[in-house]
Amino acid sequence: MSSKASEHFSARALALGAAVALSVLPLTAKAQEHRELGAHVHGWGALNIAVDGADVALDLHVPGADIVGFEHDAASAEEKALVADAIARLGRPLELFTPPDEAQCAVAQANAEFSASHEGEEHAEGEGEEHEEGHAEFTADYLLSCANPSALSELQFRYFDAFPHAEGLHVQLADQQGTRAYEVKRAAPELDLSATN
Repeated sequence: MSSKASEHFSARALALGAAVALSVLPLTAKAQEHRELGAHVHGWGALNIAVDGADVALDLHVPGADIVGFEHDAASAEEKALVADAIARLGRPLELFTPPDEAQCAVAQANAEFSASHEGEEHAEGEGEEHEEGHAEFTADYLLSCANPSALSELQFRYFDAFPHAEGLHVQLADQQGTRAYEVKRAAPELDLSATN
């Protein structure tokens, strides 16, 4: 890629990232309100999607328990191996969120990481019970480039096959039609990108 093309790509990725950030402010505020109330729901994460022509930006936030089955920093060799495997899987977005083959999408960028805090938190089912293990979260951001964006009609969520503890994702979609919110569940693992909700 030439220097000029690289600069154009970086500027476009930055613009898409800003679009994702702006489009998900209501979702982020709702999540923050949920956290401030002290509740933490295992099984559910959040996926923000921004579609701009041929480019698709995705931003994923998921509790550690959904991905590796625990909510603390990886301590044992086994836990560290689980985290490393999860980061590797999360680094392959087309195996998790699969558009139609006809859209001819390729991964332009993929980043995944794991972080853990050591503060106790209240779980919704614990009625005020403190958990010393803290909170662990996986985050990932992706940029896809699709050669035939007109065929980008849906996403198949193979994410649920990869991570058996995950029950659903709160999805915020921003595209030319506006911003829409969905819930994608294990029982119905696909999202119709053309639906107006």
